[in-house]
Amino acid sequence: EMCIRDSLSTDARRHRAVAETLRRAEPQALATLASIPATFGQDHANREHPVLMRYQRPHLSLRAAAHLVGRFWSPPSEGPLLAPPGDVRLYYAAYKRLHEYIHAAPTTEHRLQPGEMLVFNNRRMLHGRRGFTQAGGARRHLRGCYVNIDEFANRYNLLRRRHAAAQELHTLRCPIVNQDWGLENVDAFAQ
Repeated sequence: EMCIRDSLSTDARRHRAVAETLRRAEPQALATLASIPATFGQDHANREHPVLMRYQRPHLSLRAAAHLVGRFWSPPSEGPLLAPPGDVRLYYAAYKRLHEYIHAAPTTEHRLQPGEMLVFNNRRMLHGRRGFTQAGGARRHLRGCYVNIDEFANRYNLLRRRHAAAQELHTLRCPIVNQDWGLENVDAFAQ
């Protein structure tokens, strides 16, 4: 028997509103979260499908005028902050504010049923699960599948070009692009 619990998610588009609030109300917090890299990592080398990753990047990726183009938020995967001592207090104050804003954002909750799966862009959706206790022989079953967004976008855009009628190419304005690039040059992907 499988123990299925509620999955939680929130769309990162709502987090653009968070970034806008930070930009207006707390510009120093926004600048801090966009410039001081956090440490992320996972060490699950003894699993059937091992994972061993460690990287650093700021929590927020911004374009001109503090426009949010990427957010990186995974408290369970965060490691020690490796920042100059003068940045530590600024970082944790800004981190606390972002944490408060994220947890105040609306979420969607869904209890998966047997046979269902949850598919999302990990760079766009914040996700989690409610805690649960395994009882009576129940087990947790979770499979992750990661697809590189650049490879996926490349294949999608090539197929779109190959199979779309010429007139459709100019009206389809939603190609898949790397989130950090934005959509400034959407027509370049359709040609």
